[in-house]
Parts: sequence; C-alpha cells; structure tokens
Amino acid sequence: MDALLLVVPPEGFSIGKYDIYLRLRANDVTSMQAGVYNETTTTYIIPQKWIVGLTSYYQVKYFSTITITESNLNDRKRFYFAGGGQWFVDYVEFRKVN
Repeated sequence: MDALLLVVPPEGFSIGKYDIYLRLRANDVTSMQAGVYNETTTTYIIPQKWIVGLTSYYQVKYFSTITITESNLNDRKRFYFAGGGQWFVDYVEFRKVN
C-alpha cells in the first residue's frame, strides 16, 4: 500500500468550514482512500474514507468538509492518501463555505 502525506499549514486559514476538493487521477485503480489527521491532538479530523470513480484523466472530486475552530486553528494537520495501484494527486483545495 502506497501512502502520501501532505502537511496543511495554518497560514491562510481562519475559523470556519471548508469544503475539500481534490484533483487527481489513477492509472490502474478506480478508488483510493484519504483522510485528515491532527498531529497536535493525535486525532482524526476526517477518518479515512474512500474516493471512488477514478479514471486515467484528471478530475476534481469533492472529498469532505472540515471545520477549523479557534482551538484547532494552529494545530499541525496532515492530509493523507493511501491505496494500491498508481495514482496522482495534482492539488488539494480548501474552499471556505462560511
């Protein structure tokens, strides 16, 4: 199983909810898993969940919504991906919804 970890820095974030979108593709699998882990509190903000419908073409997929609070704003967070096969993550986008 391959894995990729991306650090989510607190800079640029403010308190509120964010929708998470991923631009990704895969060569030989149609699904993979991802989640968000808070290293500071050693808890999962978003437990590992499946991303399905992957193809060999890049596509933007909605992943989940994350809530940034005053208590977790400056915590160290990691976005992680896991799964077999060959897959590519172009970017992770956080869109503020409120």
